[in-house]
Amino acid sequence: SHISKYDMGQLDFQLHDSLEEWRESTTRRIYGDSILNDYGPGMTMPDSVLDCIVDCAHHKKNSTTNNLHKETKWSAINRFGSDIIAIIHRIIPVPMLTPVLTMRHLKTNLPSIIAPQNNGTQSSHSVTVVARKQLRCGACGIEGHTSKLFPHAGNNAHFQ
Repeated sequence: SHISKYDMGQLDFQLHDSLEEWRESTTRRIYGDSILNDYGPGMTMPDSVLDCIVDCAHHKKNSTTNNLHKETKWSAINRFGSDIIAIIHRIIPVPMLTPVLTMRHLKTNLPSIIAPQNNGTQSSHSVTVVARKQLRCGACGIEGHTSKLFPHAGNNAHFQ
């Protein structure tokens, strides 16, 4: 996607330096010193990918490996993506969304499993989940179905 122009800040420079260190040490570990010296750390991650990662991190666009792949098209994402995401999150933390859960949502969505607390009111801090009673067939008395599910249950059709 399109990244708008921006002035790099302290965190952007710190991320760039950390990614430079990572790709140099990773290139050395995988290919050895001679390849690192002859071809540089771009063997592991091209400069264009590194720059794109920093730009996207600045704009909070690469919080997952899927986002990272979408933005960079880097062929080594399956191999190194989680390492890069960890570096990004260490330097530019992703804000955590706090889920908002209220009893109103539970009452609306799950009316049959909410049980009142001891004083007869529902608490916003704890919810007691009550197991639903098993269905029992009125015709044969077996749990797990009703005679509506087996219209011929009165004739003992499900026993034949």
